[in-house]
Amino acid sequence: MRSRTRSLALCLRRWLAPGRAPQTGTTATTRLRAAASTRAGLVLALLAAGCESADPSGLPPPPVFNLDVRGDTLFVALGPMGSVAVVDLDAWKVAGTLALSTKYQPHHLSVSPDRRRIGVGAPAIDLSGGHAGHTGHAADPAGGALYILDSQKGDVLAQGLPGGTAHNLAFVDDTRVGYALMESGRVVLAAAADLQPSAEVAVGAAPLEVSASSVGLLVANSGSGSISVVSPPGPDSTPPAVSATLPVGMNPIAAWLGSGNRAYVTSESDKKLIALALAERKAEPAVTLPGQPGQALEVGGPTGELWVALEDQGKTLVLGAADLAVKGEIVVGKKPHGLCLSARGYTVFLTDEADGRVYSIDVRTRAVLRSLYVGGAPNGIVFRAAL
Repeated sequence: MRSRTRSLALCLRRWLAPGRAPQTGTTATTRLRAAASTRAGLVLALLAAGCESADPSGLPPPPVFNLDVRGDTLFVALGPMGSVAVVDLDAWKVAGTLALSTKYQPHHLSVSPDRRRIGVGAPAIDLSGGHAGHTGHAADPAGGALYILDSQKGDVLAQGLPGGTAHNLAFVDDTRVGYALMESGRVVLAAAADLQPSAEVAVGAAPLEVSASSVGLLVANSGSGSISVVSPPGPDSTPPAVSATLPVGMNPIAAWLGSGNRAYVTSESDKKLIALALAERKAEPAVTLPGQPGQALEVGGPTGELWVALEDQGKTLVLGAADLAVKGEIVVGKKPHGLCLSARGYTVFLTDEADGRVYSIDVRTRAVLRSLYVGGAPNGIVFRAAL
């Protein structure tokens, strides 16, 4: 904003500079006064416009969408479109598309414990091509943006530029959020109300996703092949600290939370799946998958199933949640990626990055129930229960 103000001031200075040939006489004086008055008015208008377009975050003013979605709702990240689609599940239609940015691309989403807010991580890079190489999680000098959305109206409640690439925004509780900065290898804790940082801690190399679990924040360090367990600050202002570092696959993307103090790590580069026993701070033996994994979702608790989207296979693999043994597969979508579960646990929702669709799948029969075109390359997806 400062450089923009300087450019505007320079332009105005040149425009207001007096001409080389002075004018004399009553008529000339009147004309000069009228011109000066007109120019002064335009200057004030331009300065006002410049000030109104500024936001303390450095981003454009937060847009207002004023939706009214109170029933069961899906929020879907549309990365290359710079938007988030809002799906009314009762009507099975797109209730609105929240256009957030032309520069930053929403990637993964989260829901606050009170269900009133949606957290959005939006890197300045297209991640629909995968999580490695030039089309994946390569460092980008533009970093990314963070957004907190009102889950009923869709309005932007808070936004900010964190000073690096943050792939998601995790709610620690209703008042705090956490995110990882890939370039600097840090996890930052911030206020959920305004995204103002309050504490930070160093983790592994090139951290990507952050998940808020019962034992702390789980941070996927893609550059060091590990999961950092970060204990957030306590009520006595104890600073955050890394309480454990668990070795996993070559390029862990995230630790997807399950139940019963269990989480599941997907690793894109070596196509591995690793279960974490969080209470014991232990990584179980890795399982090799038949394709490149996207998200993983536990269905039916720790004795139920684990669904894993295989992006390069056009299918979702169904495993036993306890032993990770293959139980079946569901052929759906061209490039399945994101998964989430309905409140009652009867329906799974899946995004297809290649075809711009969201699918609903019956958990018991594994049948695809219906699909909905949302546009773009839908990536992360979350379910928000009715308010």
